[in-house]
Amino acid sequence: MEGNIVTQLEALPVFRNVGVDLGTVANQISYVEYYRWLTYLLLFLLNLAVCLVACLGLAKRSKCLLVMMLCFGLVALILSWASLAADTVAAVGTSDFCVAPDKFILNQTEDQLSTTVLHYYLYCSPSQVNPFHQSLTVFQRSLTTMQIQIQGLLQFAVPIF
Repeated sequence: MEGNIVTQLEALPVFRNVGVDLGTVANQISYVEYYRWLTYLLLFLLNLAVCLVACLGLAKRSKCLLVMMLCFGLVALILSWASLAADTVAAVGTSDFCVAPDKFILNQTEDQLSTTVLHYYLYCSPSQVNPFHQSLTVFQRSLTTMQIQIQGLLQFAVPIF
């Protein structure tokens, strides 16, 4: 009986080789988002400072200050373009998930989760058969058998003890 239950448990179509902790992933994303926000804030402040000092150079009619602000403005422009490129790369990288999340999930978990289980939970179609139905039925029958055997032992043991 014990070997039968172990065999049934090993046959369940569940996760294999899962090494992802969603809490850790959420913390990493939060960490990256915080520094992304801080970087954009600093870039905005740099652009603001360049504009204010350029206005000061125009007011004083200082060629040296204007040339220096032109160079800083060019650096700020390059940094702005680099941040735009990084955002574009992130948007393209995550677009697979946004356009077709079911295909993305199937591709990401193909070696970790049974395809029948994924299809059952992704599409929630009433016509699909529960992949755990057969195993659960066998477990239920085993438990019923064990319950009957325990009741028989109790009927035998109670009068003796």
